[in-house]
Amino acid sequence: MQQYGPIALSAIAFLLFGVIALQNSTPANFTLFGATSSAPLACFLSGTFILGLIPGISFMLFRQKKKAISKEKELEWEKDKQKLAKEIESDKVKQLQAKIETLETALKSALAKRK
Repeated sequence: MQQYGPIALSAIAFLLFGVIALQNSTPANFTLFGATSSAPLACFLSGTFILGLIPGISFMLFRQKKKAISKEKELEWEKDKQKLAKEIESDKVKQLQAKIETLETALKSALAKRK
């Protein structure tokens, strides 16, 4: 549900800007660094909205990629953890087998000494 919040907010903002743009189609003056431009207010609002969407979408995609990489690393660590657990279990079995062999050898030599 949390992942749909930004999309819903963007949709509401888009609809709001659309309504404002349709209701304000009269020409407006825009001045930037001494250059003046005249266009319908809808053009300025749409342009501003699109210019805001570009970094917003870029940021969202960057976060999704970062989360995907983090998830991949987490899965890799989990695999390594399972592999290590198997190796530790295998080492324990080998140690027990070595102890059994040592005890069997000691038992055989003790029985041989009794005879």
